[in-house]
Amino acid sequence: MKMTSLFLTLSAFAISANAVPPLISEMVATTGIEAPNFGFFIFIQYVAFSMVAFSGGYLKKKWRISNYLIVAIGLGCITFSLISGGIFLHSYLSLLIWVIPLGLSGGAVETFASIEISNLSSFDSSKNLCLSQVFYSLGAFSAPQIVYFCLGFDMGWKSIFFIFSVISLLAMIFFLFSNRHRLKLTQSTNELHLQTKEVNFKSQNGQNLFILLLLIMICYVIIESLSAAWLSYIFKHKFHLTTKDAALALAAFWAGVTSSRLIIVLLPSRLTLWPTILVSSVLLSVATIVILLAPGHIASIIAVGLMGVAAGPIWPVIIMISSSVFRSDKKTAIIIGMGALGFAVGPLLGSLIINAGSIQMFHYTQILVSLLLLLLIITAYFVNGQLSNAYLDHSKLI
Repeated sequence: MKMTSLFLTLSAFAISANAVPPLISEMVATTGIEAPNFGFFIFIQYVAFSMVAFSGGYLKKKWRISNYLIVAIGLGCITFSLISGGIFLHSYLSLLIWVIPLGLSGGAVETFASIEISNLSSFDSSKNLCLSQVFYSLGAFSAPQIVYFCLGFDMGWKSIFFIFSVISLLAMIFFLFSNRHRLKLTQSTNELHLQTKEVNFKSQNGQNLFILLLLIMICYVIIESLSAAWLSYIFKHKFHLTTKDAALALAAFWAGVTSSRLIIVLLPSRLTLWPTILVSSVLLSVATIVILLAPGHIASIIAVGLMGVAAGPIWPVIIMISSSVFRSDKKTAIIIGMGALGFAVGPLLGSLIINAGSIQMFHYTQILVSLLLLLLIITAYFVNGQLSNAYLDHSKLI
């Protein structure tokens, strides 16, 4: 039940994180804020997210706060932010002030829910984290559908924010009920025991692997956010499609992401870490090249689906590798924060490329970043092998 409650918190977070984009047109009409400015607000939201992830691991370790308490506080803040957003958002300044706590609370929920899921999982398997990201994908997919449904009943965006807040509140109530015995100010004896087993990799290889995982995370999330933000626009202008038909590209991407995360759950555990991320990175590089060379929009959309399948497991596998190698909530939180920073950078990078008027450059950027990602993952694989051998040699001496 506690694992289910953690999964559902990620769905609630995904809904809150994706609350603004489908409502931009409605908000522009009533607030007078120009649509392009919302890209800046979303950027600030994910920078705030990364700030919590970067600092949260350190503060958690210093004050020995339990992951469950941090997640519960984050859910409460998300609920309050959504309610207050429906009441007070009426100007540029109020939106800027509002989006910061939304990002901070979202960072607390996803970072420490994911860390707790990895702590509850076997160190040689990414199955639970992949399944948790399926719940995230479902939440991200649900947000625009809820908006579409509510607008059909002529509900305003403020009322829709209230609907989102109710969903977050229900997730918080279920989380509190499921984990009422775990909501302690300090970590339990078992959590502290696990923390004392934190692997101290201060060797050069350990530091190199940590830096490589940071770079792998930011490269992956740049590809994901670049694709999520701009694929529909690119396909519409490249193949002269309608908005509706161009949206199929984005739908294919997220369908691929979700399906591959489900597939990982069915694989043997030994295949769900390095074998999965190595195969995924190869497929991702191939898919980005095929998208560039595909003769028509149908072939390109199929290639985008393949790209989604390749991309799906990478984020959870990175987190699980960090957790299994370092066994440090602080290090894993920093890696998640780097991902949030990449998610903030990706859409802005796409905006710069598109403003330069080059659709081909967009594809070249995807290819270059995916090839860089592949190179980094291969390098990390060999560094991890050296690190494991050194650790086994040290264990024999003990």
